[in-house]
Amino acid sequence: MKSQFFNIKNSHLTGIKLCLAIVFSLLIWTNSFAQTAGFNSTYAVLALNGGGNTFYDLNASTANPDFANNSLGSFQVGSNNLILKGAEHNVWKCNGCDLTGTTLFYRVYQTAATPGVFTPLALPFTSGFNNGCGGQDQNWSSVSNNINILDGLQAGAYYLEVYSNASVTCLGGTVFASNGGLNYRASFNVVNPLSASSSSTSILCNGGSATVTVTAAGGTGPYTGTGNFTVTAGTYTYTVTDANGCTATTSITVTQPTALTASSSSTSILCNGGSSTVTVSATGGTGPYTGTGNFTVTAGTYTYTVTDANGCTATTSITVTQPTALTASSSSTSISCNGGSSTVTVSATGGTGPYTGTGTFTV
Repeated sequence: MKSQFFNIKNSHLTGIKLCLAIVFSLLIWTNSFAQTAGFNSTYAVLALNGGGNTFYDLNASTANPDFANNSLGSFQVGSNNLILKGAEHNVWKCNGCDLTGTTLFYRVYQTAATPGVFTPLALPFTSGFNNGCGGQDQNWSSVSNNINILDGLQAGAYYLEVYSNASVTCLGGTVFASNGGLNYRASFNVVNPLSASSSSTSILCNGGSATVTVTAAGGTGPYTGTGNFTVTAGTYTYTVTDANGCTATTSITVTQPTALTASSSSTSILCNGGSSTVTVSATGGTGPYTGTGNFTVTAGTYTYTVTDANGCTATTSITVTQPTALTASSSSTSISCNGGSSTVTVSATGGTGPYTGTGTFTV
């Protein structure tokens, strides 16, 4: 009985194994004829600033740059361009599932904004196998479009977001290459055109210097050509260059006051030991002035300093002269007889001739 029991058990096990083998074989046979399709690889194609086409990996892992989380750079409004040339899809189908089209979807939006709707870009069939079971490729691609992603954008930070799908006659009609539903997103910045500006301090005194400050805005920092420059009066042009090699110029004319000059004049001293009025005046520079006016002096040499409103100075010197001292002298002839007369002669020296009161007088 024991032996018979084990034979029955073994026969049951053998039957179970046979059933499992048949089921497994049916599954393999059924799967081998299942209709299916999918993506082998997808790429976005961009051209930056007039350059050639660059392929970016989407659903791929090659030596190309990755699109997802890539920073595409900064682009200047009106000067740079970011062109979406198209995409390439390498897809496969199997067991009668047909591929009827593939599409790249893209949208552009500011990083802090709510994303808008996607724009479709249909890709035509270009080459490949009729039936790609085992991963053989069909190539659907279009890389000669000229979609300027920057059109209409203001300065700010943006995302370019893409994903792909294929229209098929199985699997519910659509298969996706969408990074697990997260899509593929690259960032870029739009900046205002590079501009340069300049300002200067004032030259206070003729022949002095000023500091010109050159600044830049827009473009992509850092900048070269900005800073402070010490100059004399004249016209100057400065060129600013940003990190992308874009340039902008600014010109400035630095002026200066005319030269400050001081002058002096005096009235005459009429009599030795008298006084004169010296008048000091100024021209040029920046009024009002100090140190000008009328000054009462005696004979001598004087120097005056004039200062204008900016603290500039000029000097003038003047020598005030006076006549020598006026002296009078007299002499007389002798009276020979009592009661006679004499001739008195009065003369003068010094002072300023001609004289009055001189001459001969009979006395």
